[in-house]
Amino acid sequence: MSLFTELKRRNVFRVGLAYVVASWLLLQLTEVLMEILELPSQVGKTVLLLLIVGLVPALILAWAFELTPEGIRRRKTRRWSICDPSPFPSKAYTTGLFTPLSWGIKT
Repeated sequence: MSLFTELKRRNVFRVGLAYVVASWLLLQLTEVLMEILELPSQVGKTVLLLLIVGLVPALILAWAFELTPEGIRRRKTRRWSICDPSPFPSKAYTTGLFTPLSWGIKT
């Protein structure tokens, strides 16, 4: 299973898109309220920074949990069997790849 299909299965793209749309709406509201309340421009920059920083935890939580009719549940991970190809390269593969590269590096 590729990373792209796993991200789709876990709805990470959907959560990311919803987060971006909600962030845009919040920034629009912040801009309007800043003009009405005569707040300094630093407030808008702070809101933008917090929204950017909050995107990563939102995506991580979308990966780990799922929303069900019963509430938020921890997502069950798929167990790998011997027949399934590992999503990570084997140690022998990485050693065979990086050892010749390290021979060419002079200290």
